[in-house]
Amino acid sequence: MQNTLKITLQNMSLYHQWAYNRLYEVVDTLSPDLYYKDFGLFFKSIHGTLNHLFVGDNVWLSRFNGTPFSFTGLDQEIYSNRLELKKAIFTTAEAWVSFCAAIESDKLAGVLSYGSANAVESLSYSGALFHVFNHATHHRGQCSAALTILLGNENSPVMDLAEYLRRHPTQAS
Repeated sequence: MQNTLKITLQNMSLYHQWAYNRLYEVVDTLSPDLYYKDFGLFFKSIHGTLNHLFVGDNVWLSRFNGTPFSFTGLDQEIYSNRLELKKAIFTTAEAWVSFCAAIESDKLAGVLSYGSANAVESLSYSGALFHVFNHATHHRGQCSAALTILLGNENSPVMDLAEYLRRHPTQAS
């Protein structure tokens, strides 16, 4: 069972990377005005949402790796330059792929304890990993909604997990 869970998490990390690629295929075509425009998203703009995704991915990666990641808030703009942010997002996505490939299966049944703003929190190890990928899917969806408003359905990125699985049926093993 743990081996199946590990393969599933490896696939989720690969999906995470693939979905960023799909999103950026469209985001890269935006003018700066549209990229930085306040669409009323939780983190205002596509840029703000992508910065939040970068922060979230790195906060969680640091919790799993036990390495520090310094930030002041979930809405912090770590990168104002969109190309630097893109590079950092893809570097972190690759780190998740490597991390999930290297997980020892027995860890997946354990617990991840980490410090949060006010306390020490605990989640199941595998549940916390699923949260990372689900969180990113949620916020990429917000970017997709903004892109749909701008560009219409036919020009919005398709990032469904089912689409990934159809294209990559046996990616991780």
